[in-house]
Amino acid sequence: MKNFVPREYYSRFYEQSCINSDTILYESRDGSTISDSPLALFLSLANNKDYTNFQHVWVVMDKLSSLNLINVPESLKSKILFVERNSKEYVDYMLTAKYLITNSTFQSWFSKKKEQVYINTWHGTPLKAMGFDIENQLGNTQNVLRNLLMTDYFLSPNPHTTKIFAGSGYKMRGIYKREIIESGYPRIDLTKETSSDDAKNLLKELGIELDSNLPVVVYMPTWRGNDTQNPSDSIAQVIAELKYLRKEFLGKYNIILKVHPYLYKKAKNYKELSGVLIDDAMDANLVLAATDILITDFSSVFFDYLVTDKPIIFYAWDQDIYSEDRGMYLDMAELPAPILKTVIEIADYLSDIDQLSQDYLGKYLRAKEKYVPYDDGNVMLSLNLRVTIV
Repeated sequence: MKNFVPREYYSRFYEQSCINSDTILYESRDGSTISDSPLALFLSLANNKDYTNFQHVWVVMDKLSSLNLINVPESLKSKILFVERNSKEYVDYMLTAKYLITNSTFQSWFSKKKEQVYINTWHGTPLKAMGFDIENQLGNTQNVLRNLLMTDYFLSPNPHTTKIFAGSGYKMRGIYKREIIESGYPRIDLTKETSSDDAKNLLKELGIELDSNLPVVVYMPTWRGNDTQNPSDSIAQVIAELKYLRKEFLGKYNIILKVHPYLYKKAKNYKELSGVLIDDAMDANLVLAATDILITDFSSVFFDYLVTDKPIIFYAWDQDIYSEDRGMYLDMAELPAPILKTVIEIADYLSDIDQLSQDYLGKYLRAKEKYVPYDDGNVMLSLNLRVTIV
């Protein structure tokens, strides 16, 4: 449809459209991938014989993309109906779906109907400052808070996250009429229940070059800057660091890369990353299932990885600058692994990681208790008892 304007169409048909009680709409990362906790919720519901009557509608950017279903088991692929984001079909389902599930926010024109059930899973334990805790970000915070206050169920993985959202981050305390469900993250069930071999096979299917006899080291840096539409570009540095480490540990480790979604479009154009760069479409928690050692910086992915009990390395070459620019919720002394400043230090640590990581065992166990207290692999089972879908 030419010149289709979702906001106008949504407003025009808002009152006259009827709710379909058997429809669930899922959106992850604004339709970029079928992933994260919405994926875990879909897998649980689609496998449940009590919910065979439901229509599962997934929001995607391109219906024809061959990557849409890479995280979905073969047996469940036929149960999915795709709608392209911002299409007429998409808005129709936003108007009529009984259940709406996202790990971020719906657009500013969305207004939940009384009969709809809105489940927001969010997408990570806060490590970096967010919401009202970031200066001059009121405009970016408004729609987030508006979405949060519309939810029927907002999922929190731990007391720390609950505190940030209820308190300084989004100030929900006293104005949110529902309960923040502190339950763990459904997506972490994927990390716990997926075998390492299955996850590594998926990496290979996506073109990652792996030696099956070697441990997998994954470098997962976050994005830098304050503008999600224009993140700072550090790809050249990442390429140089990976080249050094892969040469240093040739025959000892598989060393591969998964960049933040905001950087992937740029990173995939570098031929130096062929066979090394994990496709953005692969769910991060499935990647963690394949990971034997995680290298990260200020990415909250490390919280999820704690459930594996495997070693972590924090590579924070710009820690002081980043902390001052963005702000952090954690005392760096609490981190369950070393904070290294150079790629040489990473190489030294990797060379004796089994022994050196023992020095952080106490901090690691305390971090698990604090940040993944509910993530036993059965979060979805627990949620089924607390979230009403009929």
